[in-house]
Amino acid sequence: MTGKNWLTIFFLVLLACLLFGCRGPEEGAEAPDGGARRLQKAEAVDSPVARGQAVYEETGCATCHPPAEAGPGIGPVLKDLSKKFTDEQLKKILRDPRLLNPNTTMPAFEGTEEELVDLIAYLKTLK
Repeated sequence: MTGKNWLTIFFLVLLACLLFGCRGPEEGAEAPDGGARRLQKAEAVDSPVARGQAVYEETGCATCHPPAEAGPGIGPVLKDLSKKFTDEQLKKILRDPRLLNPNTTMPAFEGTEEELVDLIAYLKTLK
């Protein structure tokens, strides 16, 4: 592949991350009802794994990291993470993805600590 093709792909990936990026709710954003903006699906379920799946879907993680059965995405397939990382390692990586890959375009997770714990509970179920 030529240098021009790599540059085009890089900018398309960057554009996708900017348009559909995996980022949490905007800090300080308010919902129309006056309450702090929250992930509504995540609040509606009781299981950490189900809440984590809602966080995964609502924050845009699936845009770059689709389920393994969907095929490759922009980012690596997220499977067997519990075999590769501890919960603490995953927290650090999600809060600062450059710890794992200094060249990543993945933004840092900006959700709450509870949302992060739930997201990790979901990610650990992916095989």
